[in-house]
Amino acid sequence: MSKLNDNFLIDLRFTGGDFNTTNTGDLDTIDGLDNLRQAIMNRLITVPGSLAHRPNYGAGVKRFQNALSSLDQQRKLLLTIQEQLEQETRIEEITGISFTQDGVNPGQFTIQLKIKPVGLNELDEEFDPFKQEVV
Repeated sequence: MSKLNDNFLIDLRFTGGDFNTTNTGDLDTIDGLDNLRQAIMNRLITVPGSLAHRPNYGAGVKRFQNALSSLDQQRKLLLTIQEQLEQETRIEEITGISFTQDGVNPGQFTIQLKIKPVGLNELDEEFDPFKQEVV
């Protein structure tokens, strides 16, 4: 593994609402940029206070479903995301955060991020907190 991948750590792969296993039955792991993407998604969807050992972790973006009709709520969503991502040690800089409401179901939205991960150039990433599949 390269030193760059060391920056993004190793974690258990979590997709489809459950942990994955390898062919040998071991829990599958995830590293590199995929792990950073998974960590961001976990931080976005986790409701603050739901982890006893990290009560301030999580943006709880699903709480904003059907609630983005006012500018105040939109601003609150974006500031909440920014505050959470600023705590992520694998992200050097957040250069842009926006959201796009779904055309079919305007109560749902996707989140677009422009981030500069540690040791890499700026990346454009999109996250859909209402999909089951994370990675």
